[in-house]
Amino acid sequence: MLENLGIQYFVIIVNRNDKKKYCELAKEYHAFGIQVMYAKGSYEASILSKAFGLNVERKKVFITCLLHKNDAIRLIETLNNVYHFDKPNTGVAYSINIESVGY
Repeated sequence: MLENLGIQYFVIIVNRNDKKKYCELAKEYHAFGIQVMYAKGSYEASILSKAFGLNVERKKVFITCLLHKNDAIRLIETLNNVYHFDKPNTGVAYSINIESVGY
């Protein structure tokens, strides 16, 4: 039986030009198995978003990695408090517990 390490599958979705910054940040929180995937968002800027000056970048990057649960919690806190992921138009991050995924 494997010891419960609290391993999390962690995902960060940001604009492509921020790839290096967030990969380095993940490394600071002891991420392992980092993968980068390029994507294109489907959101189209509407008249309303243009009127409010919202900057819509359709070229995205998905950064995925594995983290221990405590590091994942700390990284989410940093993304919210320092990089303002809790505000619109900044980025998306989430984690999924994969400890119980078995073979």
